Amino acid sequence: MAVDDGGPDKGSALPRVAAEKGSSDALPVSDGESGSPKKKTGEVVEGEVSAEATPAEAEEEIPPVGYFTLFRYANRKDALFIGLAAAGSIINGACLPVFTLVFGKMIDGFGYNILYPTNLQSTIHEYILYYLYIGLAGFAGACMQELFWTVSSVRQVNAVRARYFHSALRQDISYHEAKTTGGRLLQGLNEDCVTLQSAIGDRVGRTLFNLSQAFIGIIVAFIRGWDMTLVMLAVMPVLIVMGFLMSTLIARLTSKMNAAYADANALAQATLGNMRTVYAFNGEVRSLDTYTRTLDEPVRVGIRQGVYSGGIVGLTNMVAFSCYALALWYGSTRVIAGSMTGGEVLNVLFAALIGGFALGQAAPNLQYFQQGRAAGARVFAMMDAKAGIDAQAPGLEPASVEGAIVASGVHFSYPSRPDVPVLRGFDLEVKPGQTVALVGESGSGKSTVVGLLQRFYDPDAGSLELDGVDVRVLGLRWLRSQMGLVSQEPTLFATTIRENIRYGRPDASDADIEAASRAANAHRFVCALPMAYDTHVGEKGVQMSGGQKQRIAIARAILRDPRILLLDEATSALDAKSERVVQDALDRLMKGRTTVVIAHRLSTIRDADQIAVVKQGRVVERGTHDQLLQIANGAYSVLVAMQSGRRGPAR
Repeated sequence: MAVDDGGPDKGSALPRVAAEKGSSDALPVSDGESGSPKKKTGEVVEGEVSAEATPAEAEEEIPPVGYFTLFRYANRKDALFIGLAAAGSIINGACLPVFTLVFGKMIDGFGYNILYPTNLQSTIHEYILYYLYIGLAGFAGACMQELFWTVSSVRQVNAVRARYFHSALRQDISYHEAKTTGGRLLQGLNEDCVTLQSAIGDRVGRTLFNLSQAFIGIIVAFIRGWDMTLVMLAVMPVLIVMGFLMSTLIARLTSKMNAAYADANALAQATLGNMRTVYAFNGEVRSLDTYTRTLDEPVRVGIRQGVYSGGIVGLTNMVAFSCYALALWYGSTRVIAGSMTGGEVLNVLFAALIGGFALGQAAPNLQYFQQGRAAGARVFAMMDAKAGIDAQAPGLEPASVEGAIVASGVHFSYPSRPDVPVLRGFDLEVKPGQTVALVGESGSGKSTVVGLLQRFYDPDAGSLELDGVDVRVLGLRWLRSQMGLVSQEPTLFATTIRENIRYGRPDASDADIEAASRAANAHRFVCALPMAYDTHVGEKGVQMSGGQKQRIAIARAILRDPRILLLDEATSALDAKSERVVQDALDRLMKGRTTVVIAHRLSTIRDADQIAVVKQGRVVERGTHDQLLQIANGAYSVLVAMQSGRRGPAR
């Protein structure tokens, strides 16, 4: 049906919109009409806090990327660091096999010169120098390995983090609403980046170290006694399997233990974050019992880890010493036959064992590379995602703004719930400098209009215009710079009052901040605090009262000096005293600005230039307070009557 444009009809003294007789499907009530279902982060039931959160949404499995793709942000300097780190790992790994070679020759030297003290002393001095050289090489190799793998991986992952965060900031609201369930974005920034850093850093170094040690050890063993080496290699697969099993099993059990402790930590965090509720319901004992029960699982995992580790280590030692016995028996037969010396036997024995153990230690690193490929796929998918509404995209930036807003036939459903229409042919006209209030039942779509004005979303149909220009044509950053938002639950950052206000205009001086604070009726309470403007507000402003947070948010909006002001139930959560103070500040802020007010308390919008009643996504009535009250059984009259406690329509 046709909606009045806000001016009186020629044949009627009152603007009137006939009640909509359309669909009666009830819209689900959303969290602040944002269209997104409320998310639970910790449920409090009679003083006991549950750490169980809403399950993360099922996400499409992303195939792992190729391993070398993980190095996509390595520059020339990183490539140099990687080369030096690889050389250091190889040198460090080679030291122990080379040591066995020198050790075997030293044993033979002692045997040859045992009856010649002068020669023996000279031999000792010679091998002392060899050991010093090996030590220096090991020192240099280890330093290069640890330093350059760490530096190169940190540099690359820092570049990934910066690009990941930049990509997250470029995405539109619908992307964040779909991805942040279960902390998906934060997991990518934290856990996935840590996994990625390990896969391109220290794990590569350890693998190269182990492979160098293994191959050089086996080569030395073959050179010094190939037949004895073959005898030892017959047993070596058992040692390799043992080493692999031990490393893999311990890694899995450690992961399980960390997960069990994570559950306990989540419960503790949820409990400590809701202490008022815990105290109110005398839930201290129950919370402690619940937390204690969550610690039982880490104990069970720890016992299993101890049993498995002890068994595998014991079995490995038994097999290793059996291998020693077999090797020494075979070596003794070769010594008796005169085909090998005692030093060569010891050299082959130690070099082959070192090589076998090193291979066993290298194998478990493969799982870290696989985890890194999977983490890299998730991180790079986020970084490569194209924003539906890109804040960086170019657009028109008019030199001035009048503040005229026109919504024509707007239809909209949230991307997360495309089958639930929120706006169904929404029409509204706001003239420059005019204050228009949107009222209606919860879930009618009022707050959705604010989101569309800021281009958090685009309409499915219809248009939204600012000064006659479709908002989709305007530069997004410029568009939002012309608007100031004060919402029901203002968002404060965990920093000082000064920095929270300065967020409205980063280049503002302290004098500008104080002036904005005075205009917002905040200066007096701020100065009464011990640290005044340098007072930290706590996480999400937890140290401030509702009225104080609201006034800080208003000061931030004043500092921004927007041409268009959006007030989304800015006083609905306040008590009467705080509401009066905040409303006074809002009245000053609204002067000379185009203002769209979403109000729950109708008493706060009686003086609005125009009041639009929204029902099931449409404007069904529009006019001033007095005009709308004169409509018999009108939607606005019913709302006023409900709030004033009268059963019949207001007059």
